[in-house]
Amino acid sequence: METRYRFAEHGGEVELELDAPTEAGVFEAAVEAFAELVSDEDAGETARHEIELAGSDRALLLVDTLNELVFLTETARFVPERLESLELRDDRLRATVTRGHSSRP
Repeated sequence: METRYRFAEHGGEVELELDAPTEAGVFEAAVEAFAELVSDEDAGETARHEIELAGSDRALLLVDTLNELVFLTETARFVPERLESLELRDDRLRATVTRGHSSRP
């Protein structure tokens, strides 16, 4: 499955454009793009985080997923590298993101 993303400038902000043949591919591309945006060279130890969210539609679930990744990056210093698993059901999302670092100060 080919997933693609690109960053574009939009009025002084970064805009993320995602292109994938499936819904799961869109979520995978979003996690990869986020990882590229916030990655650092010293990834540290391998870690995994489970994400469980509820939302009224897929677009909101995608936004909430990215917000959760921002939260994990800021609070746990966890930088995801990939989406290991994804389960989309009705208005729920369950995902596992892995290979970041989670070293608390």
